[in-house]
Amino acid sequence: MSQLRLKSSFGYLSGLMVVLWTLFPSSSAAAEKLVGLYSAHAVPYAMPWVADEMGMFKKYDLDFEFVYIPSSSTATAALLGGNVEVGLLGGIGVVNAFVNGATDLVLIGSIKNFMTQSILAKPEITKLQELKGKKSVSRGSAATPIISASKPSVAPG
Repeated sequence: MSQLRLKSSFGYLSGLMVVLWTLFPSSSAAAEKLVGLYSAHAVPYAMPWVADEMGMFKKYDLDFEFVYIPSSSTATAALLGGNVEVGLLGGIGVVNAFVNGATDLVLIGSIKNFMTQSILAKPEITKLQELKGKKSVSRGSAATPIISASKPSVAPG
């Protein structure tokens, strides 16, 4: 990851911490308990661990628990059910819930402005267009891979 992207990610994280600190101010000596979720084991979701290593949660008196809930639709259900207060998840689950009437969710922003999915194929597949008409496998919802495959931003490599 380039220095600029790393600095940009820390900027987003700092902004998120300020928003959380404002929404959940601590008026007592005990740390405010906050449960967050992430919906994929991927580098873009690593910011809370980085923030913990930097001491950001202690600095703002937050007792932050970060739990894994796979798929954005399941993660969105956890948010709607009140099991967690904040989440790092794909926007598809949140948008689908909102369109279907769950207007209690707020999508604050994005931690990246580009698609980071990978397409793994046999060695004879050298261009994305060669996948047209072929069977594919996707873990979880297929919506994100379909969207990213329709507008590739990086050449296969």
